[in-house]
Amino acid sequence: MKFVAFILVYVPFTFAFTDVYKIDDTDGLGRRFDGIGGISGGGATSKLLMNYPEKQRNEILDYLFLPNYGASLHILKVEIGGDGQSTDGTEASHMHDPWDENYQRGYEWWLMVEAKKRNPDIKIYGLPWSFPGWLNPMGQRNPYRFPVLTSQYVVKWIQGAYTYYNVTVDFVGIWNEKDYDIVYIKTLRKELDKAGLQHVRVVAPDSPRINDWKISADILNDPELDAAVYAIGSHYPGTLSTKQAVETGKPLWASEDYSTFNDLTGGGCWARILNQNYVNGNMTGTISWNLIAAYYDTLPFTRDGLMTAESPWSGNYVVESPIWITAHTTHFTQRGWNYYRHGKGSGHFVLGGSYVSLTSPDGKDLTIVIETMSHDHSLCIRPPLPKYTVNKQNVKFEIHGQFANLTKLYMWKTVFNFKKNSSSTFFKQQVPVEVINGEFNLDLDVDVVITLTTVANKNNKSYPSPPPPAKEFPLPYNEDFENRSQVLHVPGTRDSRQLYMVDGSQVLYVPGTRDSRQLYMVDWSQVLHVPGTRDSRQLYMVDGSQVLHVPGTRDSRQLYMIDGSQVLHVPGTRDSRQLYMVDGSQVIHVPGTRDSRQLYMVDGSQVLHVPGTRDSRQLYMEDWSQVIHVPGTRDSRQLYMVDGSQVLHVPGTRDSRQLYMIDGSQVLHVPGTRDSRKLYMIDRSQVLHVPGTRDSRQLYMVDGSQVLHVPGTRDSRQLYMVDGSQVLHVPGTRDSRQLYMIDGSQVLHVPGTRDSRQLYMVDGSQVIHVPGTRDSRQLYMVDGSQVLHVPGTRDSRQLYMEDWSQVLHVPGTRDSRQLYMVDGSQVLHVPGTRDSRQLYMIDGSQVLHVPGTRDSRQLYMIDGSQVLHVPGTRDSRQLYMVDGSQVLHVPGNRDSRQLYMVDGSQVLHVPGTRDSRQLYMVDGSQVLHVPGTRDSRQLYMVDVKYYMYLELEIVDSCI
Repeated sequence: MKFVAFILVYVPFTFAFTDVYKIDDTDGLGRRFDGIGGISGGGATSKLLMNYPEKQRNEILDYLFLPNYGASLHILKVEIGGDGQSTDGTEASHMHDPWDENYQRGYEWWLMVEAKKRNPDIKIYGLPWSFPGWLNPMGQRNPYRFPVLTSQYVVKWIQGAYTYYNVTVDFVGIWNEKDYDIVYIKTLRKELDKAGLQHVRVVAPDSPRINDWKISADILNDPELDAAVYAIGSHYPGTLSTKQAVETGKPLWASEDYSTFNDLTGGGCWARILNQNYVNGNMTGTISWNLIAAYYDTLPFTRDGLMTAESPWSGNYVVESPIWITAHTTHFTQRGWNYYRHGKGSGHFVLGGSYVSLTSPDGKDLTIVIETMSHDHSLCIRPPLPKYTVNKQNVKFEIHGQFANLTKLYMWKTVFNFKKNSSSTFFKQQVPVEVINGEFNLDLDVDVVITLTTVANKNNKSYPSPPPPAKEFPLPYNEDFENRSQVLHVPGTRDSRQLYMVDGSQVLYVPGTRDSRQLYMVDWSQVLHVPGTRDSRQLYMVDGSQVLHVPGTRDSRQLYMIDGSQVLHVPGTRDSRQLYMVDGSQVIHVPGTRDSRQLYMVDGSQVLHVPGTRDSRQLYMEDWSQVIHVPGTRDSRQLYMVDGSQVLHVPGTRDSRQLYMIDGSQVLHVPGTRDSRKLYMIDRSQVLHVPGTRDSRQLYMVDGSQVLHVPGTRDSRQLYMVDGSQVLHVPGTRDSRQLYMIDGSQVLHVPGTRDSRQLYMVDGSQVIHVPGTRDSRQLYMVDGSQVLHVPGTRDSRQLYMEDWSQVLHVPGTRDSRQLYMVDGSQVLHVPGTRDSRQLYMIDGSQVLHVPGTRDSRQLYMIDGSQVLHVPGTRDSRQLYMVDGSQVLHVPGNRDSRQLYMVDGSQVLHVPGTRDSRQLYMVDGSQVLHVPGTRDSRQLYMVDVKYYMYLELEIVDSCI
């Protein structure tokens, strides 16, 4: 028998299995990618960054926020400072007390501005770590006790970011790593909506993993809570979420993660969780605590940032591995891209590691991020990481769907090398990967990160020169911390304000003047107060512009800069004032005009002065409205805003004027009428002009009272206030008129009588109307004199001043009448005679009465002509002008009489005849005399019997 011996020899070898992974969007895509971010806060983690030299500080900020450069972060999350220790320090609240509001404290405002400057699309997320104690005065340290108060506190912070820094906050949280409160979350949403902040989305609960996902059950069972919460935010979730969290359909975020020493292992931790937060937990946003380790290394959680900047005195900083791991995703994706579904482009490799695929909204770009970080080289500080293994492997990708025809993918690679005396390679571009028939293979080592993408990114990724070397803090160092005076200067002008503290309040002072303003907070708004007066203004921001508001009124002014000068603008109008300094005093100028006002302080009150004149006005506050007062008089005006226009109101009356700008000039308008006056400066005096006419009035001050003068004439009127009403007085006479508003029209009233006249504008001319009648008179200027004209007739009267009395003259004749006041009634007197008539109103009609007699005539308008009627009779006479003389005509007959003046007496003449009668007054009665004869007749009224004499009286009365 033959035996054959077989010797079995064991030869070890490795089988190179290739696993296939599909990238397929034919059945749709996965969740929306919400971005990668960093946290500044919790607390004071960015404190040292502001102290760096400008060059190095800008380089650090570029590494964090500049698109396609360094980390290129999508989200900046900041602490809403609450005056409490919140890990590595305390961040100041914007409201230390309920009456305090300050948006200059701390450095998060500055950081948000710098981030937005580099990437306008970066999203801002605010979260309180602590709250000031006043939000819960009961001492229980529970800000949820008064949810409206706490919500408004958070809303103020959001508004302050936009108002003072033009930074839009996109997301807001509840309370860092504390139990959530459903009532507070709902209240916060309501207060945000009430404040017009519907775009600000609420992320909740920002709690550790042990409590984070339990809010999912509450959201599923409470529709109002579901509507209030935009995304569920978890802290250190260990890449895991829950089934209920996914069922809510809300974005799931690792709203705080990483918190690991930023060496190579820290970089490995960050690489693993950036991929596996989505692969394992469907989380679409991951935010690192912290953004940058800019705090002393003796504090807790040393170097737990994406990069390190802890030596501002040397300028040294370190771009750590997490920066480049972040770049593997952020340089080739944006918020709003979509992940591929699990098993269709995202998942785990069989031999360890993970991959995610993302595509742009327009379907033009594809990015695949791969990590193969081993267990020991990717440990995070929390939570504990279960054991697993990763091996070298060859993988095959098959691309289906919209990218099936790709021919190549750009490749970027990081290789971690944990061996001693060996260096790692971070974020280096490789030879592109060829894609053939939608397929390609890769050999994957352990501890590598690879990005494959259609995005051709060729930007320089780091600064060529390294930062200065680190060195010890220079000792000794001295600082006395004494108060210094801050000076605020408007560039290009002489406007310099000194800012200092008095009794704990901030004071703004104009050097060389007595102008000192106290600056403090009321109801969380900034208030500028003139000490010793009631002048308090609220100062806040709207659309990036400064707005000055008088609380309790609608007076709001926009303040901005043009050509180095400060401009005060009334929104919605063309009213813009230039504000600058001359010789240490503040000057307000209306551009394009000569209107310049000097503003200074006298005895703690603000005074507005027209240089070169005696016009000085005292400006103070009464019941939160601005009041302008002429010192030494009772003239006080209330100034406020209506519908974006400035309104000047006389308190206690209906006199309200609208003030706005046209063509660089100030216009005063009576709302609801066509009365518009242009106000400008000539020779340092204020001039009031009626556009389209020659009516110009000079306004100045005499003995502390306001005087209105018609240039070239002796017409000067004194304007002051009596019992809250405006009174126009002719000095040296008893002529005083009360001026107020009715139904938007200006009314001139003679106190103690029923005489009220409506004053408005027609076609650029001033019209005086007697309400309830057709009596309308046109008032304009000719050769510097005022003319009163009856439209449609030739009746024109010249109005001027003689010996401080008002005189009405018929041009071309000797007819001049003196007009003054007796016992509150208006009296028309013929100088040199005893002819005096009392003029008042009855039932809206004008009545001319001869005192001591029963002679009363009604005067009104018909068809543009003046008609004089004897009440209770059919006697109506038409009065008009012919060749500069007054003619009285009886309608329907040929009776027309010419009336003129001879030697100060009134003469009635029948044209074409020698009939001339002299008319004067004796003992209060009217006498008609035929010159050259002894014919003198006393004329009075008895049951309206004497027709001819009535005719004569009619003529006289019409004058």
